[in-house]
Amino acid sequence: MLLQLTVRSSSGIVQDLQSSSTVKLPGDILLYHFCTPTSETYNQSPALQLLEDISVQFVVSSEACYKLALQMWKRKSGLTLELSEYVSLLSSFIAECGRIYLLVDALDETDWRDARETQTFLEMLTHLLGEDRPPNDLVGGSSHPIRPTWKVLLASRMDNLISRYTRSWRRGPAIVVRLDAHTKPDLRNFISTELSRRIKDGRLRLRNEALEQDIVAEIARHAGT
Repeated sequence: MLLQLTVRSSSGIVQDLQSSSTVKLPGDILLYHFCTPTSETYNQSPALQLLEDISVQFVVSSEACYKLALQMWKRKSGLTLELSEYVSLLSSFIAECGRIYLLVDALDETDWRDARETQTFLEMLTHLLGEDRPPNDLVGGSSHPIRPTWKVLLASRMDNLISRYTRSWRRGPAIVVRLDAHTKPDLRNFISTELSRRIKDGRLRLRNEALEQDIVAEIARHAGT
């Protein structure tokens, strides 16, 4: 099941899930990843950030995953894993789990440096969900079946590439919640009030007062994008 939210931070949802009884059966695991611009994370690609982040969460949540990670660490003599090795390791983790709850926030931030980063990220996510295969250089040669029960929540501004990928996922149902559609009236009211206040106290000056509502409409139209 896929739930896609737009224009919202998801940290509160993670806290709600952690404190609820939703993730309670043996083998259940809650994973979350907050996307950040590439330049802010030591030049790592968004796909590698995702793999590293959720790998750690698997290890601290499951003894079986910890043992698998330890085996990989010994084979690598403690060296950093390559992208394909993370894919193989995560495939073995996923095979140990029952229901997996995955939350990815700010998915639209993955294209901060290069639009192709978002596509690579989505290919990786699609592979982890068992929906498709990634590019040949990301496969990693894993033989583990990837068929757990996934419940996925994506939080993002609207993006055509993201929408196209998620629509192709077969293991639905997919639900899209447009939060901006419910917040636009309140946002427009705030913009109008703030603009009027700044005009009244002299911080903003308009040659034509009739332009005020046009300005409000234009700001509201681009807000949250």
